[in-house]
Order: sequence, then structure tokens, then C-alpha cells
Amino acid sequence: MKVGRGGNLFLMLLAGTLLWLAAGTLAAQDVRYNFMPGTDFSKYHTYRWVSIEGGEHPNQIVDARIKQSVDS
Repeated sequence: MKVGRGGNLFLMLLAGTLLWLAAGTLAAQDVRYNFMPGTDFSKYHTYRWVSIEGGEHPNQIVDARIKQSVDS
């Protein structure tokens, strides 16, 4: 069976794609975690809203909607 020039290009692209996917899988992160079952994590926040003097703010309605969207 004779493979034309286009077939060789296809095989090279296929091999490159498979190699790229394999490399991405091998480089994946190993995530570990430890927590106490039953803990309510909804009480914890990693941010807080502060007012910055001299900072520009949207009107009160838009400001409240932005904060509500982020908080939910």
C-alpha cells in the first residue's frame, strides 16, 4: 500500500497531536486536600469590601448589584 505525501503529513500531525496530549496529561497537577467532614465552608471568605477614599464608584444600585454578584 502506497501512502501519498498528504498521508504522511496527516500521520505526522496525528503523531504530534497525540504526543502533545500525552505530555499535557503527564504534566497535570497532583492536587491534595485535607478537611474535616461536616465543616461549613460558606462562612469563610477570602476577601472583604472596603471603601477607598478618592476612588470612583458606580452609582449605588450598580455597586450593590456588583457586590451581590460577587458574593453569590
